[in-house]
Amino acid sequence: MNRLGTWLCSPWATLGGLAAGAALGVALPAAGIALTPYGQLYLALMQMCVLPIIVTAISASIARLLIGEHGNALPRLALVFLVGMILTAVVSLTASLLAQPGAALAPDQRVFLAQEMLRHEADAGHSAQPSLWTLVQMIVPTNIVRAAAEGHTLALLLFSVLLGLGLGKLGPGQGEQAVGVLDAFYNALVKVMGWIQLGLPVGLLALMASHTAQGGAEMFLALGRLVATLYGMIVLLLAVLVLIIAGRTGLSPLAVLGKLREPLFTALGTSSSVASLPAALRAVEGGLGLGRHTAQMVLPLGVSLYPMGNVLHVVVSSAFVLQLYGLPLGVDAGLLVMAGGILVACAMTGAPGIASMTLLAVLLAPFGVPVEVAIVLLVALEPILDPPLTMLNVCGNIAAAAVMGERS
Repeated sequence: MNRLGTWLCSPWATLGGLAAGAALGVALPAAGIALTPYGQLYLALMQMCVLPIIVTAISASIARLLIGEHGNALPRLALVFLVGMILTAVVSLTASLLAQPGAALAPDQRVFLAQEMLRHEADAGHSAQPSLWTLVQMIVPTNIVRAAAEGHTLALLLFSVLLGLGLGKLGPGQGEQAVGVLDAFYNALVKVMGWIQLGLPVGLLALMASHTAQGGAEMFLALGRLVATLYGMIVLLLAVLVLIIAGRTGLSPLAVLGKLREPLFTALGTSSSVASLPAALRAVEGGLGLGRHTAQMVLPLGVSLYPMGNVLHVVVSSAFVLQLYGLPLGVDAGLLVMAGGILVACAMTGAPGIASMTLLAVLLAPFGVPVEVAIVLLVALEPILDPPLTMLNVCGNIAAAAVMGERS
């Protein structure tokens, strides 16, 4: 059973489910359409634990930061993290507007997506035109329980941040007990998500068959522009981060790359920021000579609270989906994508594997976008995007340590 579970959670099983679903949808469209309710049911199961994971992961991380021994450095560290993620979000959104990754669709695919949008709006009973005032109302609700019931998940993200700050100010006694409870809930939810993820190949088969039968296989050809946009941005941001580290340490960019070889290759090979943490600590303390205190303060926190790669992924992917559906990406929508994208990116670090992409529904909910098509498209890319995005997360974390510390 353990071997079967490992195989079902592997990228090969995921890709197999996607390929089988695409083939079924093309060869037998009626069968693909018949699988629609089963795919939607599996997607609902995956989304069931999303909001609790967000609340527990973000609240516990912030509270633990305030309670810990590095609480005095919080203002400066928070500023470094916040500025870095805001700049990443701005650059990512700008690149999305210039590259237009979601604009390369044939007319018949656009007709299918427009029909999906109309159906979704009719079911939801509201128009998908968020304004800046709507954004404020979603973020600051009068009733957090009603906001959760109505799907205003940005309000829950703000509530999670404030709850974490409040728990952190309770001190080591009550605060640590509360964080322990949140950690227990989080660990339980991750286990539940792990059980649900065992059915991921079958769920993706049903979703892929349904949408391929209705929209055609050509829809997935539009993913090439999205991949090119993300890879181009990853290379650009990595170059900027290396230059920042070089400027702070006095080393040449090539020397910096040599020092960071182990953590970056570990991130690329494992797709895990946590697995790369020991190598990153050694690189910062020894190779870059920034001091043990700086490394131990910044790097563990940055794994959860400073995911630059996730911000890039969420913002560009959100813009891609909105462009697929022909929705305008003006000032209000851009602010929503960037602000919500930063919070969702932090929450993605707490969701297991490919299931983290269901968190994108949190950000797209105010736009009324049908999430099924979007998630199937993005999950198909996860095996080739996750390794370089993890590498960007690790390099951004090391750059934050370079900004915070002084060379010893």
